[in-house]
Amino acid sequence: MKKNIGILLSKLVLLCTVLASCTSSQVLTSQAPPYPEEALRYGLEGDVVVEYYLNNEGRAENVRVTKSSGWKILDDATVASTRNLHFPVGSGNDAPAKTHKIKTSWKLNNVQASSPSYIITGSCAKSERFIDFRNSKEGDGLLVRFLTGVDGRPFGIKIEDSAVDQVTIDSAVAFIQNCSFTPSINLHDGHVVVGSGFARLISRT
Repeated sequence: MKKNIGILLSKLVLLCTVLASCTSSQVLTSQAPPYPEEALRYGLEGDVVVEYYLNNEGRAENVRVTKSSGWKILDDATVASTRNLHFPVGSGNDAPAKTHKIKTSWKLNNVQASSPSYIITGSCAKSERFIDFRNSKEGDGLLVRFLTGVDGRPFGIKIEDSAVDQVTIDSAVAFIQNCSFTPSINLHDGHVVVGSGFARLISRT
């Protein structure tokens, strides 16, 4: 009897993984859909967990992010991909108002990854608005991402926080433009690939 119960439980776990018919406490893992072109260019990676309900047709509804990757472009791509998922009806997936979660891992391979760029210590000009620059996605401060060329100069600067006012955005861009970074010297198919970087800018106020 115990052996039969063990086999049955194993089959239920497998069914849960394949059909996403678990309870909300179970977080499934999904292979990431094709990378957004901009995310590839900036070398963005991260894990996203979304929560959703399944309707009677086996479609995901009310999709929302419960754990962000830190990058809006990856979060949005995960939400869009989840909305396009379809699960077989009649396998426990058509229960109304049943919460599910799924985790999508965005990970670049060696060919896709751009050359990481790091700030050259002491290269930034003094700023009245910002006091520190941290090569980290975690922590406090304004999250920014950017590209760097072979000369180590930043361009394509993007501010992740959409709620920031334009004055702060302009100050952040000006601050980063006055910094120098390690240059990109990676070659793929005979072409120089630009580097990419991200940082937290710590404000004086």
